[in-house]
Parts: sequence; structure tokens; C-alpha cells
Amino acid sequence: MREISEWLPVFLSFYPVLHKRVPTIVYGSQIIAVTKGIDVSSKDIDLLCPGATLKAIEEAYVESSGREEMRLELIRSRRGHVFTLYYPLGERPIPIEIFTTTPLGDPLSAFPDHVIDVSRWGIDFISLTVEAYAVLEAARGIRPISVERLRRIKIEWSEVEKLGEKFGLRDKVLCLRKMVESGE
Repeated sequence: MREISEWLPVFLSFYPVLHKRVPTIVYGSQIIAVTKGIDVSSKDIDLLCPGATLKAIEEAYVESSGREEMRLELIRSRRGHVFTLYYPLGERPIPIEIFTTTPLGDPLSAFPDHVIDVSRWGIDFISLTVEAYAVLEAARGIRPISVERLRRIKIEWSEVEKLGEKFGLRDKVLCLRKMVESGE
């Protein structure tokens, strides 16, 4: 896990330059950091970029890092693509995962009321809400780290439950809520 002090400078240099090339949404645990201003440790940086192209990622990397040489992996599936860019950071590069979709579909159609504008650290971001994050975490399988993160923030559980119903995840969402609220 990387402390926010490690991943945040990379995030703040890379997000704006990728976003100016192709609309980019804050994803994963970075949602909590951006929308709530909470320090979050993370193994990587997650971004959601339905229109991501190799060219846009390469150009953003060169502009933000000042380097030409890069390591980038691509995973293609029926659901979409995941680009993993290894951003140089001392001896241990930090992975930036750029997803073209979520497990529940295109973010703009899956979460139309949960894509928000947020200003933090002097940068304007587009982010999913923490309620969308909670549903996505329930969908992927409840992890102790997710429960711990969600305990630290205010969540509109009625909205999470409504979204959970939409995706057939009612039981998983209720289980997640119980774990978050009970301290188990």
C-alpha cells in the first residue's frame, strides 16, 4: 500500500493532462480522497476513461512525467480495456490503472446521477460519488479494506440501496452496510 503522500503527487500531475485529452473520471479509492478529502492508502491509482486511447495515455504520460520511455500493459476483455501504466517513482513505480468501463457498465449510463464535479487541491475533477463507489465495492466482493475505508466517511445508504436494487445487488449492499455500521 502507498500512503497518499506517495500517490497524490503522481495523481495530481497525471489526471489533468489525461483529462484534457479525453474525459477522465476519478475511480477506486481515489474517489474517497477526492470527494471527501480523506487520506487513503492505495496500491495504485484508478481512473475511469471510457474513451481512453493508447495515444492519449502516451501523450499524457510524456507531458506529466517528462519521460519518453514508458511501461504500459493492456488487458482486453469482453467488458472493456484496462491499461496499466507504471509511473516512475523512485525505485518502485506506481501503477495507474485506466479502466474503460466498470463491472456494472459504462459509468455515464450506469451512474448518471453519480458522476460529479469536484474541486480539490486546486484541480477540477470529475468523480463518481462515494455511493457509486460503495455499490461497485459490493459488486466486486466485500473486502476488509473497503469496509475500513467506508467507515471513515458519511454515506447516503438509502442512495446506495437504491443503486444496489437497480443492479440486482440488494443483498450484497445490505451486507456491506451492516459490516460498515457494525464495526465487524
